Amino acid sequence: MAASMEATDVAALAARLRDEAASRLADAAATAAAAAGARDPGAAAAAWRPLLGTLRSLTAAFVHPANREAAEPALFDCLGQLLGAVTAPVRAGGAGAGSDRPELEVAGECFRCLRNACVQCPANQRRVREAGLITAVAQLLLAFPPPPSAPDEPYFTAARCCLQVLGNVAAGNTDTREAVWAATYPQLYLKFLQCGDAKTLDYSCMALHTCAGPSQVARLACDPPGVLIARALLALCSRPHLEWPLLMVTERFLKSSTLLAQLYEHLDLKLRLTLLDLLLASLAEESPSAFAEATTPAPAPFLMRLADELRATGPAVLRLASLCAEAAAGDEEALLVARTLSVLCEATSEARGDSCLRDHPTLLAAAVDLLGECHRVGREGHNAFSLAQGSGGLSPAAHPAHGLKRDLVRLVGNLCFAHRSNQDQVRNLEGIPLILESTNIDDNNPFIAQWAVLAVRNLTQGNVENQEAIRRLERRGAAQSPLLGALGVGVEEREGRVYLKATSKTTPPS
Repeated sequence: MAASMEATDVAALAARLRDEAASRLADAAATAAAAAGARDPGAAAAAWRPLLGTLRSLTAAFVHPANREAAEPALFDCLGQLLGAVTAPVRAGGAGAGSDRPELEVAGECFRCLRNACVQCPANQRRVREAGLITAVAQLLLAFPPPPSAPDEPYFTAARCCLQVLGNVAAGNTDTREAVWAATYPQLYLKFLQCGDAKTLDYSCMALHTCAGPSQVARLACDPPGVLIARALLALCSRPHLEWPLLMVTERFLKSSTLLAQLYEHLDLKLRLTLLDLLLASLAEESPSAFAEATTPAPAPFLMRLADELRATGPAVLRLASLCAEAAAGDEEALLVARTLSVLCEATSEARGDSCLRDHPTLLAAAVDLLGECHRVGREGHNAFSLAQGSGGLSPAAHPAHGLKRDLVRLVGNLCFAHRSNQDQVRNLEGIPLILESTNIDDNNPFIAQWAVLAVRNLTQGNVENQEAIRRLERRGAAQSPLLGALGVGVEEREGRVYLKATSKTTPPS
């Protein structure tokens, strides 16, 4: 009985709105013809007031699902007429107090009404599309003057509600989602993704996230406006309290098989760092079983691109040896190498199974070469790559070289896991002594010794030649060091072969 009464109320409100809209639009046309553009803001506001009251009642009624289901197509035609009538005044209204812009208030209330009507209601989403309201709403939002730099609550309230309409119309509905994308991309996002109002920014990203499927996301990197939008989204990810930009990047960008590799070259160093930070966080949080599925947050083409980058840009970190701590902290190119290395380490971890990176033609050699250069530079004098024991080490938050050698050791070990040709390649590149040299405790590279032990295991597992290479080094005293023993790992020769054995419980790497 209550639901029936609510539906009757909605029908009555919709009929009243149609009557008030017809009367108001007729009066506005007659006034415009007689006054030739003269305008009395107070009179205009008073004329719209009864209609605004009815709109607000409908907005409140559509909070209830039963009322949303009771809406009739004629209501959406009426709302379309109202939006069409206020478009020109809104475009010409510019800045000013809310009472001076009654049409902006009417537009905002129409948006609220549509927003509520479309919440989880496919029938109303379809009616909005069939009434041409998706295009009308988008065009009205584009007709707004440029977003003001100063706070302007009437302007931004209307803009937020409009963006919520677009998001709610597209949610869970393929047909309306495609219509919203066609009506809004790229002009609407270019207009509002750099405005000064945080909520409007967030709602812009919400609308984009809702209507952007895989094909739309791939398009972002294929034309200049899309690149601008993607750059704006990445820049917003560093802003606090904005949820939707992060969701757009982590749930759309990082899962695109084409976007990341194409977009990366268009980004400056700062935005590349932002993207890699988000990718690293996604990799670290992703479960091994999820990584094995098609929803992995690190598409293979982009990982291969990062592997190529390490060979080309890796040597840039060596200049950190001659920089003071303050200058090193500001070296974005070196920091990018360090972050790239962290991503590659996480992407090749044993828990992730057979990574495409294990078959990359140059990644392993690049890692071994760079590790050798870091050791060489560190021995030439006290610098960022020198062994640090008991001196506190580099600042992990401010110095790109902090943990760099550890991550190189980790990457080499990961690439050799259950991969015979990589095991042999490390031996041929004379990388085994570099790994063994890394078994020393180093405050600049926390847990490097543990990662070195794991790398030794991966290098020697099922590989007699590598075991023999370590045995020969051990006879010269290189492998059987007190520090290696303190980590709980020893080398034992039996019947002409060398074996690694645990001598005590070790501290696991982290």
